[in-house]
Amino acid sequence: MKKYFIYCVSIVIAFGFIFSCSPTKNTFVSRNMNALGTKFNVLYNGNLAFEKGLKDIEENYNDNFYERIPIEPLLIKEETLRPSFNLNAPKKYKYFETAEEKAVKAVQKHSINIRGVEHNTQIDDAYLLLGKTRYYTQRFIPALDAFNHTIKENSKANLIFETRIWQGKTQVRLQNEIFAIDGLNKMVRFNDLPEAIVEEAHTAIAMAFNQIDSTEQVIKHLKLATEIAKNPVQNARNLFVLGQIYREQNHLDSSNTTFNTLMNFKKAPYKFKIQAQIEIAKNHQASDTANADILMATLQKLVDNYDNIPYLGAIYYQMGVVETKDNNLDKATDFFNLSLKAKNTNAYQKLLDYEQLGSINLINKKYVTSGIYYDSVINIAENKTARKIRQIIRKRKKLDDVIYYDAIANVNDSILRVSALDSTAQTALFNSHIDYLKQREKDSITQEKLKLDQLALDQQNAIKSTISSGGSFYFYNEQLVGFGKQEFFKTWGNKKLSDNWRYSDQSDISIVSVKTEKKDTVAIATKNLKYNIEYYLDRLPKSKKQIDSITKQRNDAYFQLGLIYKEQFRDYALASEKLETLLTFDPNDNLIVPVHYHLYKTYSQTDSVKAAGEKAFLTENYPESRFTQIINNPDSALSFKDENAPETKYKQLYNLYKSDSLITADSLITIALKTYQDLPIIPKLKLLQAYTIVKLDGLKKFDSIAKEIALEYPNTVEGKKAKSAREIIKKNLAEADNFTTPKDKTWYLALQIPKTADMSKLEEKLRTIIYEEEFTQLSMAQKSYDRTTKLFLIKGFSGDYSSDDFINYLHKKYKNVLPKEFFVISQPNYNKVQQHKNLNTYLQTLK
Repeated sequence: MKKYFIYCVSIVIAFGFIFSCSPTKNTFVSRNMNALGTKFNVLYNGNLAFEKGLKDIEENYNDNFYERIPIEPLLIKEETLRPSFNLNAPKKYKYFETAEEKAVKAVQKHSINIRGVEHNTQIDDAYLLLGKTRYYTQRFIPALDAFNHTIKENSKANLIFETRIWQGKTQVRLQNEIFAIDGLNKMVRFNDLPEAIVEEAHTAIAMAFNQIDSTEQVIKHLKLATEIAKNPVQNARNLFVLGQIYREQNHLDSSNTTFNTLMNFKKAPYKFKIQAQIEIAKNHQASDTANADILMATLQKLVDNYDNIPYLGAIYYQMGVVETKDNNLDKATDFFNLSLKAKNTNAYQKLLDYEQLGSINLINKKYVTSGIYYDSVINIAENKTARKIRQIIRKRKKLDDVIYYDAIANVNDSILRVSALDSTAQTALFNSHIDYLKQREKDSITQEKLKLDQLALDQQNAIKSTISSGGSFYFYNEQLVGFGKQEFFKTWGNKKLSDNWRYSDQSDISIVSVKTEKKDTVAIATKNLKYNIEYYLDRLPKSKKQIDSITKQRNDAYFQLGLIYKEQFRDYALASEKLETLLTFDPNDNLIVPVHYHLYKTYSQTDSVKAAGEKAFLTENYPESRFTQIINNPDSALSFKDENAPETKYKQLYNLYKSDSLITADSLITIALKTYQDLPIIPKLKLLQAYTIVKLDGLKKFDSIAKEIALEYPNTVEGKKAKSAREIIKKNLAEADNFTTPKDKTWYLALQIPKTADMSKLEEKLRTIIYEEEFTQLSMAQKSYDRTTKLFLIKGFSGDYSSDDFINYLHKKYKNVLPKEFFVISQPNYNKVQQHKNLNTYLQTLK
C-alpha cells in the first residue's frame, strides 16, 4: 500500500513538473527548462549546420586574385535574390536551410513571450542565428528584421554587439552604407568591447566604405582590423585586400610590406601565402632589373615545391609577365604556354594567357597568329560585355582584314605556284603529300592503340586489385561489370536478347545502325579521296580565265595588305615588302601607279633614297596621274579637287542618288565601275548602285546585288553593310504580296503615270480646289516608281473613308477633275509597293 502511494505521488509530481514547463507560464522551472532545451538541443544542432554552411562557402568560393578580392567572400547573384518555384530543384543552401529551420523551431516552440516580454534567454540567440542564415542565403530584408528582434534593452550585451555588426553588414548589402557606418562607429567609440568584436566591426566598416569608394577610409579600418588579428582567415583576407589597394595607389613599397606581413602570418591559409608571393611579383617594375633575377628565382622555388601544383598556372603566368616587362618575349611566351598546360589552370587564367600571347605576337608583327590568340580569349570569356573583353574584341576587329587578305594571298600563291609546275612535278608533289597523310594516320593509329592497351591494362590491374582485396559480389562491383560488358562486346558483338543467342546470327540492326553505316561509308569515301592523286590534280585551275581570276584576287590581297600595314599598324617594313612583292607579279596597269605612290609614302618614313626613286619613277612615267600631282604639289588645291579622282566622282554620284536622279546615277555608276576597276573605291560604288537599284527595281534585285557584294568584299565596311541589309530584308521579301488594310493609318490617292507625263495642269486645278474648299490637311507630290513610271500622290487622308468622301465630293462639284485611274492606298502598302515594285499585284486586290 505504501509503495502504491509513493508511485502515485511520483506520477502526480512528474505531471506537475511537466505542466509547469509550459511556454505559456513564467515560472522558474519553465524559464530554465525551455532555455536548457533550446540551447543544448535545437540551437546546438542549428549552430552545427550553420558552421558547416560557412565551411562550405570557404571551400567553394573562388577568389579572382587578378582583381581586388572582396573583404567578405559572399558572391551576390541576381538569380539567388529571386525565389525558386521548382520544388525539385537542388537546394543551394542545404546547411543554412537546416540552421534556419532549427532557429524557427526554437522561436515557435520554446518562446516564453508573455505580454510582449521574452523570458527565454536563448530566443535572442535563435533570432541571431535566424538572421545570419538569411544573410548567407541572400535574403537581406528578412535578415535585418531578425537582427532587429535581437537588439533589445534586456538582451545580453555581447549578443547585442555581435548583432549590431551583422545588422551593419546587412545594411551594406542593402546599399544603406551611411547607416551602417554611423551605427558601427558609435558602437566602437563608446563601448569597451572585446577585441574580436572590434576586429569584426572595423572589417564591416571597411566593407561599407569600399561600397562608396572611400579608399582612404577602407585602408584606415582594414589596418585597425589587422592590428588585432583574432580571426586568422579574415585577417589574411584583410591584409591581402590592403596590399592590393596600396598597389592600385602605386604605393608599391607599402604593398610589398603588407604582402610580406601576410606571408609571415603563421595562421594564414596557405592559398593567401602563395598568392601574396605572386602579388609581390606583380609589383615588379621594368626599371628594377637588379631584383628581377632574385624574383624569378623565388618564383622558381614555388614551382619546384610539390605542394604548389594547384597554383602552377598563376605562378607560370606571373613569371611570363615579369619576363614581358623585362622585354624577354621568347622566355615570356614559354612561361605563358606552361601556364596554359598547367594541370589546374582555370578558364580565366587561360583567358589571361591567351591575351598575353596575342599581345606578344602583335609586338612581333605576327598579326595572323595574334588574331588566333585573341579569338581564343573571346571564345573563353563568359561575359562578352566586360571592359577587358570589349577592348580585345576591338583589337581583334582591327586584325580581321589582315587575316582575311593574308589567307587569300597564301592560298592563291600556293595554287598559282603548283599550277605553274609541269605535270611530272605536280604528280611528285602530291605523291609526297599523300605519303605524309598516310604516315600521319599510321602514327595516329599507333598512338590510339597504345592508349587502348594501357587502358585495358589499367582495368585488369584494377580488377585484380579488387579481387585480391576480397571485393564484393561481381554484379555489385561497377568496375568488374563494365570490364565484362566490354569483353562480351569484343567477342560476340551487339547481340539481341533472345534464346540460343550464342548460335544465332541475329544482330541488333536498326535504323540508327543503317544511318551510322551510311555515314561511315561517306567518311571512308572522303578519306579515300585524300589518297587519290586525281583528287588533287582535278582541282587545279586549268583555263586561263580561272588562273587570271585567282591572280587578280592574289594581287588585290597583296595591295590591301600593304595599305593595312602602312595605315593601320604603321608597320612600314611589312607594307613595303607586300607592295614590292606585288610589283614582281606584273599587276594590271591600274594598280601600278597606286602601288608606287604608297611605296613612296612608306619609304618617306624609312628610306629617303628609295622615296626619291619612287617620286622620280612616277614623275617620269605618269606625270598626269593625280598621285604624281599630289606628290609634286602637296599644297595645291588641285591635288584634292581632281574631278577624275574616285572620291570626287563618288560624291557626284551620291548627290545624284540623293536628288532622286536615279537612272542617271545608275548609268554613271556602271561607267565608274569600269573606270576604277580594282581600286579600293569599287565596294563603295557597288553598294551605292545597290541602293539606287532598290528604288528603281525593288528589293529582290537589290538582294541579288547585295549578295554579290557580301561574298566579294566580306571584310570591308560595304560588304558587312550588304550582309546586314540582306538579313533585314529577308522577312520583307517573304511578305512582299501580303497587303494589309489598316483603318487608322495615313492614306493616299495615287495615279500611275509615265515619267515623261506633264501633270502641271492637274496639279494646278487640284491646288486651287484644295485652297478654295479649305482642305488644308492635303498636299500633292510626284514620286518615282520604276524606270518608266512615276506616281502622282494626293496625301493627308486619315482613313480610306475620308479619301472616298473626297473623291465623291469632287465628282459631284467638279466633274472630270480626277481621272478614273486614281486609286486609294494606305501608307504601309505604299511603302511595300515602292520596296517590291509590285503595284500591279496590289491593284488586283482592289478589284
